[in-house]
Amino acid sequence: LRIFMLFLEETDLVQNKALHLAVPKSFAKQVSIVTTLSDAAVDKLTSDGLFKTNAGLRDKAMIFLALRLGVRKSDIINSNFAPQEVV
Repeated sequence: LRIFMLFLEETDLVQNKALHLAVPKSFAKQVSIVTTLSDAAVDKLTSDGLFKTNAGLRDKAMIFLALRLGVRKSDIINSNFAPQEVV
């Protein structure tokens, strides 16, 4: 990206000649979600028999938000996925 910004500056396609300075030289280390449950435990926790009602499907969605995406418990509890009216 930095090289592309330099190219744009050198070919006078952009007015700002310091645009390449906005792109950092180094990036933060990528951190993966820590696995705390085995695949067998996840399968048992998310077995289809427990999630046949609407509330059960909601609970399953909350479990997957935590397990697969690493969303915090407080963020899951405070989330609201109700449809919003478009104004």
